[in-house]
Amino acid sequence: MLRLPWRNRVLLGLTVAVGVAGFCVVIEAQAPPIIYGCVVQASGNIRIVAAGTICRNGEVPIQWNAIGPKGDKGDTGATGATGATGATGATGEQGPPGVANGISTAVHGTVGWGGFGESGSNFAIIGAWLQDNQAFYQIKLLSMTDPTKPRPVCSVNPRSPFSAEVREFSVTVVEYSDAAWRFTARGIRWVATPGGGGYSAPWQATFDFICVQE
Repeated sequence: MLRLPWRNRVLLGLTVAVGVAGFCVVIEAQAPPIIYGCVVQASGNIRIVAAGTICRNGEVPIQWNAIGPKGDKGDTGATGATGATGATGATGEQGPPGVANGISTAVHGTVGWGGFGESGSNFAIIGAWLQDNQAFYQIKLLSMTDPTKPRPVCSVNPRSPFSAEVREFSVTVVEYSDAAWRFTARGIRWVATPGGGGYSAPWQATFDFICVQE
């Protein structure tokens, strides 16, 4: 019969006891966190005892933790390989037409000096009159018909067929009426000759205009 040294038998007994204790922890939720035992010095056998038990003659007490301390955190694993490229998605719907430089509509033309009463392809002269020797024109912008869009921005510049005179033009009103945007332009005239004055007829107020709308 093979007989192990005392210390080896103690270690072997501890190993068996730890296995038994581990099993007891699984099936017995109330198992104590510390395991107590008595080792027979002559044989190396170990018996599990309750806490506070006094070992017999020829035995030495021993105890160990049922659950060991938590181990250190393991190293981070290596980065996985890059996955395959996914399939190309379906083509989206075509977006609405863009706006060039923030302007979606522009109307321009020349009014006056023989052109009174004439209209362009995208505007119409709907009124012209004199007031205090100042000329007024009202122009309808035929291509700007959406009242929900921003108010058009209009500017006018004088075009003078006469000599030695100074003109000033301005836009007085921009409004939506009769299913289209319209504006009113005013012209003031100073003549640098004796007896000179303002306009004597609306058509003398010749000017270029442009209106833009976002």
